Parts: sequence; C-alpha cells; structure tokens
Amino acid sequence: MAVDAASRNEYQLGLGMFGDLLEYMPEELEVRYNYAMMLEKTNLLPAASIQYRLLFNSAPGYANGAIGYARTLASERMYCQAVTVLHDALHHKPESMVLLAAYANALIFAGEPERALIYYRIIFEATPEDRRTTGNFLYALLMVRAVPALIVAQEIERWSSVPVLSRQVVTAGRQLVDISAQQVAEFHRAVGRLLEAGPPPERPDWIKRPTEERRLRVGYLSSDLYNHPMGYLMQGVIPNHDLSSFEIFVLSPFGERDGLTAELKRYVDHWVVIDPANRELSVKLIHSLRLDVLVELSGHTGDNWLDLCTRRLAPLQLTWGGYPSSTGLTTIDYLIADRVSLPDDEALFYSEKPLRLHKGYACFIPPEEAPAPASLPATNSEIITFGCFFTVHKLSSSTVALWSGLLRAIPNARLFLKARAFDDEAVRNNCLEKFMSQGISAERLILAGGSPRIEMLDDYRHVDIALDPLPYQGGVTILEAAWMGVPTLLLRGSRPPFIRHGENYLVQLGLSDWIADTPEEYLAKAVSWGRNLNELANLRDRLRGQMASSPICDTVGFTRDLEAAYQQAWLEYCG
Repeated sequence: MAVDAASRNEYQLGLGMFGDLLEYMPEELEVRYNYAMMLEKTNLLPAASIQYRLLFNSAPGYANGAIGYARTLASERMYCQAVTVLHDALHHKPESMVLLAAYANALIFAGEPERALIYYRIIFEATPEDRRTTGNFLYALLMVRAVPALIVAQEIERWSSVPVLSRQVVTAGRQLVDISAQQVAEFHRAVGRLLEAGPPPERPDWIKRPTEERRLRVGYLSSDLYNHPMGYLMQGVIPNHDLSSFEIFVLSPFGERDGLTAELKRYVDHWVVIDPANRELSVKLIHSLRLDVLVELSGHTGDNWLDLCTRRLAPLQLTWGGYPSSTGLTTIDYLIADRVSLPDDEALFYSEKPLRLHKGYACFIPPEEAPAPASLPATNSEIITFGCFFTVHKLSSSTVALWSGLLRAIPNARLFLKARAFDDEAVRNNCLEKFMSQGISAERLILAGGSPRIEMLDDYRHVDIALDPLPYQGGVTILEAAWMGVPTLLLRGSRPPFIRHGENYLVQLGLSDWIADTPEEYLAKAVSWGRNLNELANLRDRLRGQMASSPICDTVGFTRDLEAAYQQAWLEYCG
C-alpha cells in the first residue's frame, strides 16, 4: 500500500506509511530509502538528508541512498560534498552506471566540466540508451574544447585502487584529449540514430493544407517557459504573433509555474499540458491537435521532448533557441538561425537544414524593473574590473587560461565572477586554485554566489567589461550585461556545430568590434579598452539606449520575420 501511494504521487500518505514500516524494519534499506524519498517529495529536505545520510553511512554502495544523499546536499548548495559522497559510493560499487552518471552530474554542478565529460563518455559507451545521461554528454561536449592530459592523468590516479574505473578513464580520456567538429557532429548524429531506432512509428496522414483561407497551426514544445533564459527569449515572440494568420499552441508539462508563464498564457490560443510521465499519451494528444509546424525549444537540455519528436508530431518540425547545436535527428527538418549564428560553411555539421532569419537569431525584452546603469567603476578606482555572471560549469580550462592571460596582461585588473555554485565555499576554493595555478593571486578575484535576477543585474555596477566564456558562448547574459551598460568581450567560435548566438547578439547590438578572432586579439582588445576609460565610459552611458533601438529589442519585427520563415517552410512542404 505504501508503494502504491507513492506511485500515485500521494506523498503525504506514503510518508506516514513508510514511517510506520521503518519502525518495524529499521535495517531494511528500501524502506528507509522510500521514507527519505517521501520526506524529500514533501519538501522536508533536512529530515530527508538525515535519512539519506544514515543510508549512505550504513551501506555506501547502495546507489539509491548515495544518490539521494548527494541530491539533498546539492539542494543545499554543497556541491563538492555531493561529489565526495558519490566518489566514495563508486569505490564500493564501481560497476554502477547509475552512480557514475550521478557522479558526472555532480562534477558539472561543482564546476568541473572536463572531468564530468570523461565519465559521460564512459556511460555513453556502456549505456547509450540512457537518454538523460546521453543528453548531458552532448551538452558537456559543447562546454569544453578538449580534456587536458593533466586532468586525464589526475582522474586515472584518482581511481588507482579501482582498476575497472581506472581502465575506463584511460580509454575515455584518450578519446577526449582532442575534440574536433567532426566528432561533435557525429556524436550528435549517433544519439539521433539511437532515439530514432526501431520500426517507423504510426502517425496520422498529414494533409498538405494551403493556408490562404485558414491560420497556420504552430506549436511550441518546451519545459522552460517560465523565468528561464528560454522563457525570456519567448517573452518577445509569443505576445507578438499575428493571431489572424497563426493559431498558436504551447505544449508544456505545466499549466502554471510563475508570473512569466501566466503572462505568456494570455497570448496563445491553446496552452496544452502534456504529461512527461506518459510519453505515449502525450504523442497521441499532440497528434490530435493537427499541428502544421512544431517548434521544439529544448534540444538535448534537461526535460526535453526529443523522443516525442521522433514520432513526427507535425508535418514540419523545427528546433530553435534552447540548445546551441544540432539535435542529430533526421525527423527535425529545420534549425532556425541566421547567417551570423550559423555560417553557410558550417551547415554540413548539422542534421537539420538551416531556416534562415533576416533580423537576427532571437529577440529580447529587457526587464522593466532593472536598475539604471551605474557609472563606470574604473573611473574612480582606476582598477579595471572584468566580470562574468554565469553557470560555473562553463568555467573550462580554456576559459581559465584565457582569462588568466588577460589578468597577467593588465596587472591592475581584477575579475568578478558570479555563479550560484559559488555559494559553496569548496567550489570557490577550487576556482581560486585553478587561477592560482596560472599565476593569478586569489586577491585579484571576487567570487559571488547566486542572487535574484534584479540583484544580479545591479551587481553589474561593479563591472567595467564583461567576459564571455569559451567555447560555450553566452546568450541572455550578454543581453542583460548590455542593458546594464556593460559590453561583453567574446572570442569568435571555431568549432561547429555550435550556434554562435553570442556573436549574433553583439552584431545586433552594434558591438561587432567586441568580437575577437584569436586569443591574441582578445587580449589586445581588453588591454586597449582598459587604457581608454573615457571611451569605455561613453559607451556605458549610451549602451542601454543603443540596445533599446537595436534589432534585438524589435520584438514585433523579429516575430514577423520568424512568421515569414514558418510560412516559407510550409509553402515548400506543400510544394
């Protein structure tokens, strides 16, 4: 009965039942695990963490207990401790791919993308059908240029007493010391083939229906339409659709989430809730909508719906916005981009055909409640403060090396990094050690943890110049910085398939001269701007107005361009 209650999502009832069972069977691992899980589901996280810790201490090789304990530690922003727990669990059960996947995920949250990639590669080789971990593998591939030999050697040494893992690290590490565009593209295609494996799915008979006397039925499929970067980008599109020509559907796992969700719902014809736990029912529901065009907005990011897209949810299927690379699926017909974000000579690395836009890659509505830009901090201090407000898993070895070179080139400069993971002192210390290994003293870095969006925007008053990590270009972060008067220095991408959205945004903002072609030019631009504070202050004063009048904030014009692309693709489909 307790298990049945949990399966029906009756967590409060399950909590009481498993609590009673635990009194009679305190040594039964599954009972304690389910009790801990019910505590977690009812948001009693401290109590859940205690139960998971008891499980881990009594049976460190018990995967469910170790993973649950690590998950509650991460929820308390103790990311490095979560890594340690899963590392210890793997010493007891090194053959567990479930534990290894959790370990790789924990490394990502702790700001170790190269180390995580090694373990994702091992899991991909062993269990390629694991859709969630496979997506994490592809995502991590985009975050790093390569896995340095030193990191591979350190990971081999880490598992010296566990031969099975040590051998796997050796093999995976050899494959990742150099990561080419061809490799990244082929990994994406391989995942696409796995998702599309099996007999052709049953699907409705699509009718090529002209749209002269009806509206084109367009559906947006996403789990991220809330206060999330994808939600911010769609905030400028959904309210501006021409509902006389387009019938707009949103397909989402929730009907209510936050204020942005509620705002978007006001502007669509149909907000359809689909159940992530019942994929077959979701496919049937979407088929019943008789969409003409489906636009999936997640790619291989978390909680995506690519497995549904293999069932051909609409005659035309497009991908856009949420994932800066190819889906690898042959059932996705187009990838929406412009020629800056996806140059013509890089199209061969994508499984999808480019559907070209003429007014940029995306649009953006700046937050109304954002504070006014502050004056240039270096004007008074004569100390240049570079900054990056990001997710810490983008702090690749290449990024640390480039930014360290910048700090060496400008001795009076400092670096302000802001990320939610820096709430964990251990993550902060690891970051400092990475820069110290490059000869940068800890005193030259300012590390700040997470904060609400408006407080984060206000922190740009401390930053003179924003820096973009590599190779994973920033998106909304570049736009938020610009709105606060802070330009972003960016190194041009050199390894497709990667949508160059950061470059596109700078071009749209009139800041193409802030894009460097080489690391040497990147450093030269930083030095030049650091010596020209008057011009930098003038740019800061005018940047918000420049952005407001730029194509990036022309949400109506962008949406008309996007609609024209949909119509063009539909006409081509209809022949």
